[in-house]
Amino acid sequence: MTSKNERKRRALVKAIATSHITYHGIVATKGGETISEPKKMGRPTDNPKDTMFRVRLDDKSVQLLEESAESLKISKSDVVRKGIELVHESLKK
Repeated sequence: MTSKNERKRRALVKAIATSHITYHGIVATKGGETISEPKKMGRPTDNPKDTMFRVRLDDKSVQLLEESAESLKISKSDVVRKGIELVHESLKK
């Protein structure tokens, strides 16, 4: 037996899986009917981060990522971006 919240979560996940991406965020549609609103715009930025990238990590990598973010007092996304920059720089040498 699943709870009401679990059924809602599953419905949302299913809706997002069939959603389309707009410039302002994700709009989930079901049968042509909008079931969620686009994300609100945040602060304007000169470097928008519109691309989402999903990655699978083992437990050790997750732990290292979390420790790095906490130690540097930056987000996990920023740690990943810095890692990408470091690897890219090492290719130039």
